[in-house]
Amino acid sequence: EEVIGKKIHLTIIPERFREAHLKGFEHFRETGEGPLIGKTTEVSALRKDGTEFPLELSLSAVRVKDRWHVTGIARDITDRKLVESDLRRLNSELKTLYDISQAISQTLDMDKFLPDVLNTLVKAEIFGPDIKVALFLAEERKMKLAALVGLPDATLTPCAEIRPGECICGTALATGEVFITKDSAKDGWHARCHPEIEPHGRIVVPLKAADKIVGLLTFYIQTEMKPSESLIKLLSSIGSQIGIAINNARLYEETKTFSLHDHLTGLANRRFLQIQLEKSLESSKRYEENLSVIMLDIDHFKDYNDMHGHIEGDRLLVKLADILLRE
Repeated sequence: EEVIGKKIHLTIIPERFREAHLKGFEHFRETGEGPLIGKTTEVSALRKDGTEFPLELSLSAVRVKDRWHVTGIARDITDRKLVESDLRRLNSELKTLYDISQAISQTLDMDKFLPDVLNTLVKAEIFGPDIKVALFLAEERKMKLAALVGLPDATLTPCAEIRPGECICGTALATGEVFITKDSAKDGWHARCHPEIEPHGRIVVPLKAADKIVGLLTFYIQTEMKPSESLIKLLSSIGSQIGIAINNARLYEETKTFSLHDHLTGLANRRFLQIQLEKSLESSKRYEENLSVIMLDIDHFKDYNDMHGHIEGDRLLVKLADILLRE
């Protein structure tokens, strides 16, 4: 009712399109032709308050009494565009999660799958093509840089000894929560930042496995950027995936180590000896080299055990193992 009788180029057509609309309409009045006639297309239109919204427009030409007229159907498709946008975002997030799961399922070797995970994040363009991200592993209440993209190693040197509660990464390590800052030059959270790194915001995502934090995923973002809630949920899901993969890889390495080494002394066990002997013999034959094997025995060890007890016997074995490992 409010636009009946009014010129549409002054009511619903944005100013930047008005001149072209007037020229096109004059051409239509003379010929009955126009680029939008007989088509359904999406255009931008004005609301009463001056804001723009997406409009679906279908136009048809009608000739009445030797004059060209146009009839049209206009639909506000704001809700539809929002749903389409949500679906595209959801599809993109699902693809990112799938690609990361593929990257971490190829191997249990962290040296291989961690760089693959970061490369997958780069391809996903969560923060655009110029992503800067670092992955740290938590080791004995400290952090160790394991992989990075878009940043020189030197800029992360101060982060190597960060402890829980210290700086932004240490805070995320202590709380287990995603931590976000807007400007490293102003917010006071970046006490360990390298002096040459440019001001930035940061999103620190804990990598969790069974309620244990095994590392951190740190994104370096543009200053004053405000991540959406859906993005934070996506990063948290990614962090859980990576955390479980890291934990599984560590368990695998521990199992592998224990299967080939004595749990008490850390020395190679008989199985490992057999594997190494076969390799060494094969190499000796191939290259026609000599092979020597040294066997070591502990004199009167049974007497020592009987006299001092098995606990002291174990301690003696550990001391001897330390000597052998040093040698």
